[in-house]
Amino acid sequence: MDCSICDCPRIVRLGRHQKLIFHAVATRGRAGVSARPPKLCIKGEAILMKKNCIQRVQAFLLALVLICSLAVPVAMAEGEISLNYTAAAMEIGDTLTLTADVADMLASAGISWKSNNPAVAAVQGSGAACTVTAEAPGAATITASITTDGGATHQATCAITVTEPAVPVSRVEISTAAMLNTVEKNDTLQLEAVVYPTDATNQAVSWSSSNPDVASVDADGTVTGAAPGKTVITAKTEDGGFTATREVECSGIALSKTSMTLLVNGSESLSFPCYGAASGKNVVWSSSNPSVADAAAGRITGHYPGTATVTAVVYGTGYAASCTVVVEEDVADAVNCTVQSGQFCGFDSLLSTLNSRSREKTGAGLDYLISLSVPTSQGILYHGYVSPDAHGHGVGGTEKYYYRAGASQMSLSEVSFVPRTDFSGTAVISYMGYATNGKSFSGTIRVEVENAGDVSYSTASNRPLEFTAEEFTAICQARTGRSVKYILFEQPSASRGTLYYQYSSTGQFSQRVDGNTKYYTTSTPSVNAVTFVPAESYTGTVTVPYTCVDSAGGSYSGKVTITVYSASGTGRGDVEYTAGVGEKVRLDSSDFNDVCREVQGTSLNYVYFDLPSSREGTLYYDYTSKNDYGGRVSDTTRYYRNSSPRISQITFVPADGFSGTVTISYTGYDTAGESFTGNVIIRLADEDGTVYYSTGAGKPLQFEAADFNEACLRSNGASLSRLSFDLPASSRGGLYYDYTSSSGGSRVSSSTSYYRSGTPQLSKVTFVPKSGYTGTVSIPFSGYDVDGSRFTGSVRISVGTSGDGIVKYHTVSGGSVHFNAADFNTACREITGDSLSYVRFTPPASRSGTLYDQYSGLQGSAVTSFTNYYRSGSSRLLDGVSFLAVPGYTGMVSINYTGRSSGGATFSGVVEIQVYAAGGPPTIDGYLPFRDISSSAYYFDAVKWAVNTGITSGTTATTFSPDAACTRAQMVTFLWRAAGSPAPRSSVNPFRDINSGAYYYQAVLWAVEQGITSGTSSTTFSPDAIITRGQTVMFLYRNAGSPASGTGSAFDDVKIGDYYSSAVRWAVANGITSGTSATTFSPSASCTRAQIVTFLYRTFAGW
Repeated sequence: MDCSICDCPRIVRLGRHQKLIFHAVATRGRAGVSARPPKLCIKGEAILMKKNCIQRVQAFLLALVLICSLAVPVAMAEGEISLNYTAAAMEIGDTLTLTADVADMLASAGISWKSNNPAVAAVQGSGAACTVTAEAPGAATITASITTDGGATHQATCAITVTEPAVPVSRVEISTAAMLNTVEKNDTLQLEAVVYPTDATNQAVSWSSSNPDVASVDADGTVTGAAPGKTVITAKTEDGGFTATREVECSGIALSKTSMTLLVNGSESLSFPCYGAASGKNVVWSSSNPSVADAAAGRITGHYPGTATVTAVVYGTGYAASCTVVVEEDVADAVNCTVQSGQFCGFDSLLSTLNSRSREKTGAGLDYLISLSVPTSQGILYHGYVSPDAHGHGVGGTEKYYYRAGASQMSLSEVSFVPRTDFSGTAVISYMGYATNGKSFSGTIRVEVENAGDVSYSTASNRPLEFTAEEFTAICQARTGRSVKYILFEQPSASRGTLYYQYSSTGQFSQRVDGNTKYYTTSTPSVNAVTFVPAESYTGTVTVPYTCVDSAGGSYSGKVTITVYSASGTGRGDVEYTAGVGEKVRLDSSDFNDVCREVQGTSLNYVYFDLPSSREGTLYYDYTSKNDYGGRVSDTTRYYRNSSPRISQITFVPADGFSGTVTISYTGYDTAGESFTGNVIIRLADEDGTVYYSTGAGKPLQFEAADFNEACLRSNGASLSRLSFDLPASSRGGLYYDYTSSSGGSRVSSSTSYYRSGTPQLSKVTFVPKSGYTGTVSIPFSGYDVDGSRFTGSVRISVGTSGDGIVKYHTVSGGSVHFNAADFNTACREITGDSLSYVRFTPPASRSGTLYDQYSGLQGSAVTSFTNYYRSGSSRLLDGVSFLAVPGYTGMVSINYTGRSSGGATFSGVVEIQVYAAGGPPTIDGYLPFRDISSSAYYFDAVKWAVNTGITSGTTATTFSPDAACTRAQMVTFLWRAAGSPAPRSSVNPFRDINSGAYYYQAVLWAVEQGITSGTSSTTFSPDAIITRGQTVMFLYRNAGSPASGTGSAFDDVKIGDYYSSAVRWAVANGITSGTSATTFSPSASCTRAQIVTFLYRTFAGW
């Protein structure tokens, strides 16, 4: 029924045997007060009311009582008739009593009741009430009528709706055939559910899966396979909650583990249940690298350090599952042996140690070893080895080798490991041991194979050098025990020099050495006719890779190392050394003895040294560290070859930041008492291929491929493909691959290439310092870029100089500083040895400034102390953090931070920001934040000027990288800024390799407008190409208006007619450059950052 109190329709649905409880409600009509049905929601025997409905009824009844006590009832309006229901819903068999309420004036008239559809709802009764009976489904209208004496008819109606009785659910079943209980991965299975009785009113069913990771089910009962396994699919009725289930299997094989770590010779079993169509079938096991790990019937066994993928395949099907197995060596428990390349490691020297290992692990002595294994890339295990030509027979994996061999038993003492001739590094031999008490144990034997040395030469700049066969023959004999058959040479980096065959100084008939041509030591084409010609004006170290094939057909890889020194500083008595900036140089008495024998024809006795300038460095005796040395070298002390004080205990320690050539004069005396003079020439310079790292004493340092890629770009102008390392001295540390603190990883091999993008990964190489070692380690490497061109370089690692975590910046009052993630990464690597993951900051005092994230010059969000800022990723990057100084504030701002390394180590540090007055930092004699700039450097004032005028701010907050080569983009940007950063008049960009978002975009457009450059072609500028000294002075010359510069040339390497000859004459005349020597300008050499800011300083600052 329609309820005016709660606004629900006045419709009552009566079920079978339900009662309608009715209460009258008084209403005031025109004739007084009368009653009509209450406006309630009724269901069954309950009266359902909304809370506000009840409250309103109570209030209304209270008001009714008051009204009734004060007023006379008012009669119903004339002609009014109403029913207690205006509509009702009924089920077949239900009855409903309708009552009529009429006005007083009609009370004497008779009421008639009628149904317009008696077959649906029949009506019986007369007078004020009738009974309605539901007969059949459908709709009917019950009408109550009163006819007055005057013939007027008054009516009221009730709409009746009759439905079948509700049929409750009694059960549910899954009707799909029971055999349909499997599904393929990513395939579907349709399940159907039947609700009983079949005529139940509510047929709704919901579906669920007990394990959606195996198979999921949708609302229609469609099952989708996800992964091998079992799950239970359940159908549940909405009416009554009845359930039916079906166990479904997704076909395939599942392994109990998808990854595991084992020690060498360790084992672990996997369970491998098969489901669905795979059930009951045989399983076949395989390994991607059986020498590392293999499997049988689910049991995985590790054999050698490394990674392998073990795969289980269901025979005759496509079902398979894999487990990644990492095998680690128990380094602390390994047996160690060291041999030179070309030598072998006999197990007779290891018997005592192996017997001790057996007692430690089993409590009994060693009986025998079995399962001896080593990768063939490292060498071969033999039994009965004598020489390369009498090597006995190979060691079998299932053969037993006895500690005390009896008759017909093979003796362990006759087992030998013979390294490959081209192998150096650590070979790892795995084994399984059995003790006399029957117990077993496993372990490894680590054989350190040290390089037997290689061919080395030296020559002056621009002076050709002929190879000699004797050196190659001696090295081959030492490594293999055999003579040379032939040699294959590779060309060195073209920027350093070229190999020629039958070289002629005129250049005629000189052919380049071909990497496929065999050169012989006793026939032609002869090694003796191979000549190395240094690149013009090049000085430094050149590496020439070669492959030597011995007389038995075996081969090894080697390197010819050539030191190219400056011709102007060399005499017959000179001893030369080359090192990186900041690297200490230990003198070697044999070098001085060689010079003495060459000059005097006799052996050396002793020498006196002149002392170098303190600006260059200091000579120390018995030097260990800056706080630990025996004393300074005296110019009045004799230093001997074979007695104390010895020449070989003298170390040259360069001054901080010094780079260049140090010349130390000395006077030598031979054993006959005759004297001679010479110079110790020490060249301190970092090549383009130098990669810098630092780490704490004893802290492992993981390399990053990106650092070596940058070195390759500087050296060759192309991205890195791969490289290989020379191994450092074991007294300083070792290189490991996939290093962990627990296993130690595998030793890096000098014959293995490590890739920037590929396997083995360069970023998985780690340097582990020798315990107790501090100092600088230089590790040479050679590599290839993506174009196939070679380049060489070195990794310089400062060990024991852990940083303090201080990151320094500077700005002016009211200015801002953008943080550089690379600075924090450097601090992290210095302290932890690992790369940075993220940093949290403690915001500074508001009086000095604010830290912002994503500050744009107008707005940004304030940095909070609980937010991580990451070195890389997609959000909250450290590069997006900025400090905005409060206007008027000057002084030092210290911002504490806590960082976390990629290895999980935490560290702390501080960001120090020097805020200067609005005029900027003090000029020449003031603050300069760069650690790699010495006040004695020739470019010191130029760098000061460049920083103060905004031409450059360095490569990081604390480094300027003076020796790094400059690109064409950097050069035009420096020049543009020096000219005042003028806006280009046109926005037309002729170069397809210049993006409008590049930092150098406007500088390039300006330079083109000014006629300073026209690009490397009509459509390319080559912004990342390294700029040469010739191009640099040409840019400056054109910027000056290309003034007349006279004729002639001051340098032998600048010819009349060279495009840069006028520019060089102008630059010399204006004091901008004086060349690289008295006779050379080196126009094709790369122009460094230090040289460029010096040229600009001399051009614009009027020095």
